[in-house]
Amino acid sequence: MARLTQFLSDDELGELISAFPEAEFAFAYGSGVVKQQGYAENVSNASDLPMLDLVLAVEDSEAWHKANLKRNRDHYSGLARLFGAGGVAWLQEGFGAKLYYNALVPLSTTSHRGRSMKYGVISTKHLAEDLTDWTWLYTAGRLQKPVRIIQGNHKASAIIEGNLSSAAKASLLLLPERFSAQEFYTTVAGLSYTGDFRMYFGENPDKVKNIVSATLGRFQDLYAPALKGIPGMTATGSDCSSYDQDVSPTTRLALARSLPGAVRGLLPLGEGGSAGNKLATGGAPLTAEVSRALATVVSRSSLRQGAKGLLTAGVLKSASYSLAKVTQAIAGRRKRQESPSGQ
Repeated sequence: MARLTQFLSDDELGELISAFPEAEFAFAYGSGVVKQQGYAENVSNASDLPMLDLVLAVEDSEAWHKANLKRNRDHYSGLARLFGAGGVAWLQEGFGAKLYYNALVPLSTTSHRGRSMKYGVISTKHLAEDLTDWTWLYTAGRLQKPVRIIQGNHKASAIIEGNLSSAAKASLLLLPERFSAQEFYTTVAGLSYTGDFRMYFGENPDKVKNIVSATLGRFQDLYAPALKGIPGMTATGSDCSSYDQDVSPTTRLALARSLPGAVRGLLPLGEGGSAGNKLATGGAPLTAEVSRALATVVSRSSLRQGAKGLLTAGVLKSASYSLAKVTQAIAGRRKRQESPSGQ
């Protein structure tokens, strides 16, 4: 029997996206397109492959859902079909992280028929807001890790680069004066999971480590431009596998004040600078404040987006999806317990 690889080719991703109404920007993320530890890269049955995750950014959400309901009506739950395009767009943009997900949708590509995907729809306006201000740190969080861009444009590329720069700065504030490349990229990959309720219930506890371990080179390529633009960063070691950073109060305060608005607004930086200077004199207090601010943003959006998903996916799909996630999380915890180091 022929073996199937978990990764779709560019042509197959293009074929997949052509089944939808036109999007301004689209990317695939997660274990379906980026190598992660703990997943078999080749299987016999398409149903055994990890779910493919997509995000589509569209100019007019209601118009897009209207066209998609005509083209792919069976992707939507019965409740969503009852609401119609206007109701779906209202749910998408009125609650959670401004995404509307259709889950457990069968892939239409010939080679992977029988595999499932889920796709989220977000307006280009809300995508730009999240990438710039981290209002929800949801779509922005996915784009802080290696992804497959299926359809892009120059405007999206510019704000994605800004998002990567912000992720690098936030990570430095969570790290000590000297750290390894592995520690840096693990911190980057974990930003959008800080305070996410799913990490305590429905996700593999080693998810972040598994993402970084298998794609360290891709993280290095992704963040090389951002790191060059941050003062006080120095690569050390013969293979540049570790870094030193300037942890002076002035530098740390400047980093904190350059973070996206949703996180920066939760930090006690002070109007005139005195509170911020006092905060920046000690690494631990500032690190704790940044971590707390990230957790506040992420927990708020992930809880609301999760609750919206239960409503929009329908009872059967929600139960099936949740069961698969919990099973995966249990398997991850069992593997951790059985490993020699217990980690």
